[in-house]
Amino acid sequence: NYEVVGAAGLTGAGKYKLSSGTLTLNGQVDASDLTIDGGKLAGDQTFHAGATLSDGSLAAGTTTNASGSVFNLSDPVTNQLDEREIINQSGGTINWTAGHIDARSGSTITNEGTFNDSADAFFVSNFGTGGSFTNATTGAYNKNGNGTTEFDRPFDNAGTVNVNNGTLKLDGTGTSDATGRL
Repeated sequence: NYEVVGAAGLTGAGKYKLSSGTLTLNGQVDASDLTIDGGKLAGDQTFHAGATLSDGSLAAGTTTNASGSVFNLSDPVTNQLDEREIINQSGGTINWTAGHIDARSGSTITNEGTFNDSADAFFVSNFGTGGSFTNATTGAYNKNGNGTTEFDRPFDNAGTVNVNNGTLKLDGTGTSDATGRL
C-alpha cells in the first residue's frame, strides 16, 4: 500500500501501473500513462493527462478528469467503483469501452464533458446503496456500441444524449430536463 500526497510529482513519459494493493493519490496527477491494472486506487485526485482502469477498482474518494484529459474504463468484466465519485469536467473525455460499471456504495459519475459508451454493458450497483449517473447541462453522452447498454440505476439528464448505434435502455429512476433532450 502506498500514498502519494503530491501526486503532481508523478511526471515523465514512462508508464505507471498499479497492479496490487492500494494506491492513495491526492492532488493533481500529471502522469502521462497511468494504468490501474489491479488493486485499488483511493484518495482525491485530478487527472490532467488521463488514466485507464483495466482491472482493479476505484475506492473511496473523488476522481476528477480535467479538461483535455481522457479517462478510459476498459476492465473486460467490471469497472468497480466503491464509495467513489467521478467528475468528468467540461472538455474532458471518458471512454467506456468494456465491462459493466458497478457503482457500489453510493458511487456517482457526473459528466460535464464527453462520455463515450461503446461497452454494451450494464451500469449497476451490486453492493450497498445504489449509485447514479448524471449528464450535466454541458455533458454529451454518446452511445456508440452496436449492442445494448442498460442502466438499472438513475440516469439524470440535463445535457445531450446521442444514440448513434445500438440501444440505450434506462431501467433505473431518473429525470430529464424540460427541454426533453433524452
